[in-house]
Amino acid sequence: MPAGSPFFDLPRILRLREALRDVDPSLPPKAIGIAGFDGGAPRRLALLPGSFNPLTDAHTALADLALESGRVDVVAYLLASRTVDKERVEGASLADRLICLGEYVKEHPRQGVLLVNRGLYVDQAGIARQTFPDLEALWFVVGYDKIVQIFDPRYYQDRDAALDRLFSLAAFLVSTRAPAGPRDLDDFLARPENRRYADRVFRLDLPPAYQHLSSTRVRDAAQRGAIPAESVPSIVARFLRETGAYQAPQPAPEGDEIDRYAIREALVEAAERGRLLLLAAASFETLIERLSRGDARGHAGREALRRGDASAVIQIALEQMP
Repeated sequence: MPAGSPFFDLPRILRLREALRDVDPSLPPKAIGIAGFDGGAPRRLALLPGSFNPLTDAHTALADLALESGRVDVVAYLLASRTVDKERVEGASLADRLICLGEYVKEHPRQGVLLVNRGLYVDQAGIARQTFPDLEALWFVVGYDKIVQIFDPRYYQDRDAALDRLFSLAAFLVSTRAPAGPRDLDDFLARPENRRYADRVFRLDLPPAYQHLSSTRVRDAAQRGAIPAESVPSIVARFLRETGAYQAPQPAPEGDEIDRYAIREALVEAAERGRLLLLAAASFETLIERLSRGDARGHAGREALRRGDASAVIQIALEQMP
Protein backbone atom coordinates (compact mmCIF):
# COMPACT_ATOMS: atom_id res chain seq x y z
CA MET A 1 0.00 0.00 0.00
CA PRO A 2 1.38 3.46 -0.86
CA ALA A 3 2.80 5.48 2.01
CA GLY A 4 0.43 7.99 3.49
CA SER A 5 -3.27 8.07 4.21
CA PRO A 6 -5.68 6.01 2.09
CA PHE A 7 -7.83 9.13 1.78
CA PHE A 8 -5.11 10.86 -0.26
CA ASP A 9 -4.12 7.89 -2.41
CA LEU A 10 -4.90 9.46 -5.78
CA PRO A 11 -4.47 6.34 -7.94
CA ARG A 12 -6.86 4.43 -5.69
CA ILE A 13 -9.42 7.24 -5.71
CA LEU A 14 -9.27 7.40 -9.51
CA ARG A 15 -9.66 3.62 -9.81
CA LEU A 16 -12.79 3.78 -7.69
CA ARG A 17 -14.17 6.64 -9.76
CA GLU A 18 -13.58 4.50 -12.84
CA ALA A 19 -15.38 1.58 -11.18
CA LEU A 20 -18.33 3.88 -10.52
CA ARG A 21 -18.46 4.77 -14.20
CA ASP A 22 -18.45 1.05 -14.98
CA VAL A 23 -21.64 0.67 -12.96
CA ASP A 24 -23.48 3.66 -14.35
CA PRO A 25 -27.23 3.05 -13.92
CA SER A 26 -27.71 3.40 -17.69
CA LEU A 27 -25.63 0.25 -18.26
CA PRO A 28 -26.86 -3.36 -17.95
CA PRO A 29 -27.12 -4.77 -14.39
CA LYS A 30 -23.67 -5.27 -12.91
CA ALA A 31 -21.81 -5.77 -9.64
CA ILE A 32 -18.18 -5.10 -8.78
CA GLY A 33 -16.51 -6.57 -5.70
CA ILE A 34 -14.57 -3.71 -4.11
CA ALA A 35 -13.10 -5.46 -1.07
CA GLY A 36 -13.35 -8.71 0.87
CA PHE A 37 -14.44 -12.05 -0.59
CA ASP A 38 -10.89 -13.35 -0.12
CA GLY A 39 -12.29 -16.73 0.80
CA GLY A 40 -13.86 -17.14 -2.63
CA ALA A 41 -17.49 -17.02 -3.66
CA PRO A 42 -19.80 -17.11 -0.61
CA ARG A 43 -22.47 -19.78 -0.19
CA ARG A 44 -24.75 -17.94 2.23
CA LEU A 45 -24.53 -14.21 1.58
CA ALA A 46 -26.18 -11.28 3.31
CA LEU A 47 -26.34 -7.91 1.58
CA LEU A 48 -26.48 -4.82 3.79
CA PRO A 49 -27.61 -2.00 1.48
CA GLY A 50 -27.07 1.61 2.39
CA SER A 51 -25.78 4.97 1.27
CA PHE A 52 -23.14 4.84 4.06
CA ASN A 53 -22.92 8.61 4.14
CA PRO A 54 -21.05 7.87 6.35
CA LEU A 55 -20.71 4.32 7.66
CA THR A 56 -21.80 4.24 11.32
CA ASP A 57 -21.56 1.85 14.24
CA ALA A 58 -25.25 1.02 13.67
CA HIS A 59 -24.40 -0.31 10.20
CA THR A 60 -21.55 -2.43 11.52
CA ALA A 61 -23.70 -3.68 14.42
CA LEU A 62 -26.26 -4.90 11.88
CA ALA A 63 -23.54 -6.74 9.97
CA ASP A 64 -22.35 -8.39 13.18
CA LEU A 65 -25.90 -9.40 14.12
CA ALA A 66 -26.40 -11.00 10.71
CA LEU A 67 -23.23 -13.05 11.11
CA GLU A 68 -24.17 -13.99 14.67
CA SER A 69 -27.58 -15.21 13.48
CA GLY A 70 -25.93 -18.29 12.00
CA ARG A 71 -27.90 -17.86 8.79
CA VAL A 72 -25.09 -16.33 6.70
CA ASP A 73 -21.38 -16.85 6.11
CA VAL A 74 -20.49 -13.46 4.62
CA VAL A 75 -21.99 -9.97 4.87
CA ALA A 76 -21.41 -7.52 2.04
CA TYR A 77 -21.98 -3.80 2.46
CA LEU A 78 -23.92 -2.97 -0.70
CA LEU A 79 -23.53 0.48 -2.23
CA ALA A 80 -25.58 1.35 -5.30
CA SER A 81 -24.49 3.93 -7.84
CA ARG A 82 -28.16 4.89 -7.76
CA THR A 83 -30.00 4.63 -4.43
CA VAL A 84 -33.79 4.87 -4.40
CA ASP A 85 -34.94 8.16 -2.86
CA LYS A 86 -31.30 9.33 -2.61
CA GLU A 87 -30.37 9.83 -6.26
CA ARG A 88 -28.48 13.08 -5.68
CA VAL A 89 -25.01 12.52 -4.28
CA GLU A 90 -24.42 14.82 -1.31
CA GLY A 91 -21.87 14.75 1.47
CA ALA A 92 -18.99 12.37 0.90
CA SER A 93 -18.33 11.19 -2.65
CA LEU A 94 -19.22 7.61 -3.50
CA ALA A 95 -15.51 6.87 -4.01
CA ASP A 96 -14.75 8.04 -0.47
CA ARG A 97 -17.56 5.93 0.97
CA LEU A 98 -16.06 2.93 -0.82
CA ILE A 99 -12.63 3.69 0.65
CA CYS A 100 -14.08 3.85 4.18
CA LEU A 101 -15.94 0.58 3.65
CA GLY A 102 -12.92 -1.10 2.08
CA GLU A 103 -10.62 -0.06 4.90
CA TYR A 104 -13.15 -1.22 7.49
CA VAL A 105 -13.64 -4.72 6.08
CA LYS A 106 -9.86 -5.25 5.90
CA GLU A 107 -9.99 -5.68 9.67
CA HIS A 108 -13.24 -7.66 9.75
CA PRO A 109 -13.18 -11.17 8.29
CA ARG A 110 -16.32 -12.49 6.58
CA GLN A 111 -17.26 -8.99 5.44
CA GLY A 112 -16.95 -7.42 2.01
CA VAL A 113 -18.03 -4.49 -0.15
CA LEU A 114 -20.14 -4.81 -3.29
CA LEU A 115 -20.95 -2.02 -5.76
CA VAL A 116 -24.03 -2.34 -7.98
CA ASN A 117 -25.88 -0.18 -10.49
CA ARG A 118 -29.47 -0.81 -9.48
CA GLY A 119 -31.42 0.67 -6.57
CA LEU A 120 -34.40 -1.67 -6.16
CA TYR A 121 -33.89 -4.72 -3.99
CA VAL A 122 -35.44 -7.05 -6.56
CA ASP A 123 -32.85 -5.91 -9.11
CA GLN A 124 -30.02 -6.11 -6.58
CA ALA A 125 -31.04 -9.66 -5.68
CA GLY A 126 -30.93 -10.62 -9.35
CA ILE A 127 -27.49 -9.08 -9.74
CA ALA A 128 -26.19 -10.92 -6.66
CA ARG A 129 -27.52 -14.25 -7.92
CA GLN A 130 -25.90 -13.61 -11.29
CA THR A 131 -22.60 -12.61 -9.70
CA PHE A 132 -22.55 -15.58 -7.30
CA PRO A 133 -24.39 -18.35 -9.19
CA ASP A 134 -23.63 -21.00 -6.55
CA LEU A 135 -25.37 -19.18 -3.70
CA GLU A 136 -27.36 -21.44 -1.43
CA ALA A 137 -29.02 -18.54 0.40
CA LEU A 138 -29.27 -14.81 -0.16
CA TRP A 139 -30.38 -12.36 2.53
CA PHE A 140 -30.88 -8.63 2.79
CA VAL A 141 -30.16 -6.93 6.12
CA VAL A 142 -32.40 -3.89 6.50
CA GLY A 143 -34.13 -1.69 9.03
CA TYR A 144 -37.86 -1.55 9.62
CA ASP A 145 -38.26 1.58 7.49
CA LYS A 146 -36.76 -0.26 4.53
CA ILE A 147 -39.01 -3.30 4.78
CA VAL A 148 -41.94 -0.87 4.72
CA GLN A 149 -40.46 0.73 1.61
CA ILE A 150 -40.01 -2.67 -0.03
CA PHE A 151 -43.72 -3.39 0.32
CA ASP A 152 -44.75 0.09 -0.91
CA PRO A 153 -46.64 -0.28 -4.23
CA ARG A 154 -45.50 3.09 -5.55
CA TYR A 155 -42.09 1.62 -6.37
CA TYR A 156 -43.53 -1.01 -8.71
CA GLN A 157 -45.74 -1.29 -11.75
CA ASP A 158 -46.96 -4.65 -10.43
CA ARG A 159 -46.16 -4.91 -6.72
CA ASP A 160 -47.12 -8.54 -6.15
CA ALA A 161 -45.30 -9.79 -9.24
CA ALA A 162 -42.17 -7.90 -8.19
CA LEU A 163 -42.40 -9.13 -4.59
CA ASP A 164 -42.98 -12.70 -5.74
CA ARG A 165 -39.74 -12.46 -7.70
CA LEU A 166 -37.87 -10.70 -4.88
CA PHE A 167 -38.81 -13.22 -2.21
CA SER A 168 -38.03 -16.11 -4.54
CA LEU A 169 -34.49 -14.73 -4.75
CA ALA A 170 -33.86 -13.53 -1.20
CA ALA A 171 -35.10 -13.41 2.37
CA PHE A 172 -34.80 -10.54 4.85
CA LEU A 173 -33.24 -9.98 8.24
CA VAL A 174 -34.99 -6.92 9.66
CA SER A 175 -33.94 -4.76 12.57
CA THR A 176 -36.57 -2.69 14.29
CA ARG A 177 -35.45 0.66 15.64
CA ALA A 178 -37.19 3.42 17.53
CA PRO A 179 -39.91 4.49 17.20
CA ALA A 180 -40.86 1.12 15.64
CA GLY A 181 -40.66 -2.03 17.77
CA PRO A 182 -40.98 -5.78 17.25
CA ARG A 183 -44.77 -5.57 17.52
CA ASP A 184 -44.84 -3.07 14.65
CA LEU A 185 -43.02 -5.52 12.39
CA ASP A 186 -45.35 -8.36 13.37
CA ASP A 187 -48.42 -6.20 12.73
CA PHE A 188 -47.06 -5.01 9.40
CA LEU A 189 -46.40 -8.55 8.18
CA ALA A 190 -49.83 -9.66 9.37
CA ARG A 191 -51.60 -7.34 6.97
CA PRO A 192 -53.51 -9.31 4.31
CA GLU A 193 -51.46 -7.87 1.43
CA ASN A 194 -48.17 -8.76 3.18
CA ARG A 195 -48.98 -12.00 4.98
CA ARG A 196 -47.91 -14.31 2.14
CA TYR A 197 -44.29 -13.10 2.48
CA ALA A 198 -44.03 -13.17 6.28
CA ASP A 199 -42.15 -16.48 6.40
CA ARG A 200 -39.29 -14.86 4.43
CA VAL A 201 -38.76 -12.08 6.98
CA PHE A 202 -36.86 -12.60 10.26
CA ARG A 203 -36.15 -10.12 13.02
CA LEU A 204 -32.79 -8.93 14.31
CA ASP A 205 -32.72 -7.20 17.68
CA LEU A 206 -30.53 -4.12 17.42
CA PRO A 207 -29.11 -3.16 20.85
CA PRO A 208 -30.56 0.04 22.40
CA ALA A 209 -27.24 1.87 22.02
CA TYR A 210 -27.74 1.98 18.25
CA GLN A 211 -31.47 2.66 18.14
CA HIS A 212 -31.15 6.39 17.52
CA LEU A 213 -27.83 6.40 15.67
CA SER A 214 -27.97 7.51 12.05
CA SER A 215 -25.73 8.88 9.34
CA THR A 216 -27.74 12.10 9.50
CA ARG A 217 -26.77 12.60 13.15
CA VAL A 218 -23.12 12.00 12.32
CA ARG A 219 -23.21 14.48 9.43
CA ASP A 220 -24.86 17.11 11.60
CA ALA A 221 -22.18 16.68 14.27
CA ALA A 222 -19.37 16.77 11.73
CA GLN A 223 -20.78 19.95 10.20
CA ARG A 224 -20.27 21.61 13.58
CA GLY A 225 -16.69 20.36 13.65
CA ALA A 226 -17.41 17.64 16.20
CA ILE A 227 -15.95 14.24 15.34
CA PRO A 228 -18.43 11.69 16.73
CA ALA A 229 -15.83 9.06 17.62
CA GLU A 230 -18.32 6.93 19.57
CA SER A 231 -20.77 6.79 16.66
CA VAL A 232 -18.55 5.67 13.80
CA PRO A 233 -15.75 3.14 13.23
CA SER A 234 -12.27 4.53 13.83
CA ILE A 235 -11.49 4.58 10.10
CA VAL A 236 -14.50 6.83 9.50
CA ALA A 237 -13.50 9.16 12.34
CA ARG A 238 -10.06 9.37 10.72
CA PHE A 239 -11.68 10.15 7.34
CA LEU A 240 -13.65 13.00 8.90
CA ARG A 241 -10.58 14.45 10.61
CA GLU A 242 -8.26 14.22 7.63
CA THR A 243 -10.58 15.40 4.84
CA GLY A 244 -13.00 17.78 6.55
CA ALA A 245 -15.92 15.91 5.00
CA TYR A 246 -19.33 17.31 6.03
CA GLN A 247 -17.75 20.29 7.81
CA ALA A 248 -19.19 23.70 7.06
CA PRO A 249 -16.91 26.00 5.01
CA GLN A 250 -14.89 28.40 7.12
CA PRO A 251 -14.62 32.15 6.36
CA ALA A 252 -11.16 33.28 5.26
CA PRO A 253 -9.51 36.69 5.86
CA GLU A 254 -9.35 37.27 2.11
CA GLY A 255 -13.16 37.21 1.92
CA ASP A 256 -13.65 33.77 0.44
CA GLU A 257 -14.49 30.51 2.18
CA ILE A 258 -12.26 27.55 2.91
CA ASP A 259 -13.80 24.14 2.28
CA ARG A 260 -11.08 21.50 2.64
CA TYR A 261 -13.22 18.72 1.28
CA ALA A 262 -14.28 20.74 -1.78
CA ILE A 263 -10.63 21.62 -2.43
CA ARG A 264 -9.70 17.94 -2.29
CA GLU A 265 -12.54 17.00 -4.65
CA ALA A 266 -11.55 19.72 -7.14
CA LEU A 267 -7.97 18.44 -7.16
CA VAL A 268 -9.17 14.86 -7.67
CA GLU A 269 -11.19 16.02 -10.68
CA ALA A 270 -8.14 17.86 -12.03
CA ALA A 271 -6.08 14.68 -11.71
CA GLU A 272 -8.83 12.70 -13.43
CA ARG A 273 -8.70 15.10 -16.38
CA GLY A 274 -4.92 14.79 -16.57
CA ARG A 275 -4.33 18.34 -15.36
CA LEU A 276 -2.66 17.31 -12.11
CA LEU A 277 0.13 14.80 -11.61
CA LEU A 278 -0.65 11.70 -9.57
CA LEU A 279 1.07 12.94 -6.44
CA ALA A 280 2.06 10.57 -3.67
CA ALA A 281 -0.48 10.44 -0.87
CA ALA A 282 1.64 12.50 1.54
CA SER A 283 2.32 15.16 -1.11
CA PHE A 284 -1.35 15.33 -2.09
CA GLU A 285 -2.34 15.81 1.54
CA THR A 286 0.26 18.57 1.93
CA LEU A 287 -1.03 20.33 -1.19
CA ILE A 288 -4.56 20.38 0.21
CA GLU A 289 -3.32 21.67 3.55
CA ARG A 290 -1.52 24.57 1.84
CA LEU A 291 -4.53 25.46 -0.27
CA SER A 292 -6.65 25.46 2.90
CA ARG A 293 -4.62 28.11 4.67
CA GLY A 294 -6.22 31.44 5.48
CA ASP A 295 -3.30 33.54 4.15
CA ALA A 296 -2.88 35.34 0.82
CA ARG A 297 -1.07 32.44 -0.81
CA GLY A 298 -3.78 30.01 0.19
CA HIS A 299 -6.35 32.40 -1.28
CA ALA A 300 -4.37 32.69 -4.52
CA GLY A 301 -4.15 28.92 -4.75
CA ARG A 302 -7.89 28.52 -4.29
CA GLU A 303 -8.55 31.15 -6.95
CA ALA A 304 -6.26 29.31 -9.37
CA LEU A 305 -8.08 26.09 -8.58
CA ARG A 306 -11.43 27.73 -9.32
CA ARG A 307 -10.03 28.86 -12.70
CA GLY A 308 -8.93 25.30 -13.41
CA ASP A 309 -5.27 26.35 -13.58
CA ALA A 310 -3.64 23.32 -11.97
CA SER A 311 -0.11 24.41 -12.87
CA ALA A 312 -0.64 27.70 -11.01
CA VAL A 313 -2.03 25.76 -8.05
CA ILE A 314 1.13 23.65 -7.83
CA GLN A 315 3.40 26.66 -8.26
CA ILE A 316 1.66 28.61 -5.51
CA ALA A 317 1.83 25.60 -3.18
CA LEU A 318 5.55 25.16 -3.90
CA GLU A 319 6.18 28.78 -3.09
CA GLN A 320 4.81 28.16 0.40
CA MET A 321 7.47 25.55 1.11
CA PRO A 322 10.01 26.63 3.73
